[in-house]
Amino acid sequence: MARILFILMTICVIQVQAQQTTLVVPQGNAANIDQMTTSADGSLIATAAYKSIVIWDALLEKQLYSIEMKISNRENENISLQFSSDNKNILIGTKNGAFYYNIETGDLICEVSVYYPVALSPDNQQIATIENNNVNIYN
Repeated sequence: MARILFILMTICVIQVQAQQTTLVVPQGNAANIDQMTTSADGSLIATAAYKSIVIWDALLEKQLYSIEMKISNRENENISLQFSSDNKNILIGTKNGAFYYNIETGDLICEVSVYYPVALSPDNQQIATIENNNVNIYN
């Protein structure tokens, strides 16, 4: 009986060891991440830290692009991130407003002066915000 129990315990230990995973932390802005999101298709990951947004290839686990937000306020807090449906742009909601950037070029497409989290419409044409318990839509 003791021998059977020993064999079962050995099998369990081998199975647990075979299923161990390794955590890989990319370089980029990983030390100070305020927010992160994935694209709808799971191919991209965005991380935000202070004024820096880094776009990662989720499959290759490598940094693709980095965007330095062009805001002057010294204290920035990233509240929300959302990729556009075509994965070409990213919407960033902060305490200093909402910023819509082209991922590849880092160009600011538009800015909306709001304070609360934001969301992008599925057609990428409208930005929704919440302010004072009201939903506001911007084109």
